[in-house]
Amino acid sequence: MNRSVLHVAITPDDHYVHHGIAMLNSLRQNNRYHRLFVHVIYSNLSFSSRLKLRIFCFKFGINFKFYRIQSSPFDSAPLAFHFSSTVYNRLLLASYLDVNIEKVLYLDCDLIILKDLSDLYEMDLGNNYLAAVEETITQDVDERLCLEGRGYFNAGVLLLNLKAWRQQDLERAFLQFISEKAEKIKYLDQDVLNYCSRGHWIRLDRHYNVTHFYYDHSNYSEEYFKLTKGAYESLTENPSIVHFSGHKKPWIEGCDHPKKDVYFKYELSFKKLLFNKK
Repeated sequence: MNRSVLHVAITPDDHYVHHGIAMLNSLRQNNRYHRLFVHVIYSNLSFSSRLKLRIFCFKFGINFKFYRIQSSPFDSAPLAFHFSSTVYNRLLLASYLDVNIEKVLYLDCDLIILKDLSDLYEMDLGNNYLAAVEETITQDVDERLCLEGRGYFNAGVLLLNLKAWRQQDLERAFLQFISEKAEKIKYLDQDVLNYCSRGHWIRLDRHYNVTHFYYDHSNYSEEYFKLTKGAYESLTENPSIVHFSGHKKPWIEGCDHPKKDVYFKYELSFKKLLFNKK
């Protein structure tokens, strides 16, 4: 049977390559109906980190390509928390990937994929710029970004319509927003994507990006999550993608995330990559 290609983009740095390999390993094991092609967009990625990714891809027969961004138009964009300007690299995907690639699935490196993503990847985006999972936001976020009730999405899992990005010259729109509205940016490239995609994105089912907020049961509220207790429990117990967002990372000592064991199920040490048989 001929398997179609699933194009995946990641933007790792040295701190997240190991976790990115765990994510790709979970994607590989749970998506056998596609041939994976991994696009690695980076600015500063050591030889050791690139080697680990290459070994992983070679070991499992995954096609891949590296794209080094030496000078980014987003180098002067606002920063916050512990992030560097490389966080904006995914805004350049339409420019760096081959023009014949019209759709790509962007995935953060702190995810674990637990199910087949065929229905997600093969969905028709129409003229929309992307598909993502909506987050519950406050009125402040809506007003800060002038979203006018159109919703705000988490950018950890994005099905991107690169054809539309190129046709609408979204990269220019990103730069214009950063230049003119820098004071409104709090969550960096996620804010940029939300502002520039407002009214042109599709809401995905929440099980495609279940962040750590859903696992904080002490804060469960039907009004906040807009889910019944039963639907909430089904979502957290049987997600397609677990997103270890925020500070609840399985690899950090003392993590109490109830799904942390799925990370270790797919984690691959460098020794395993080198010596374990396929």
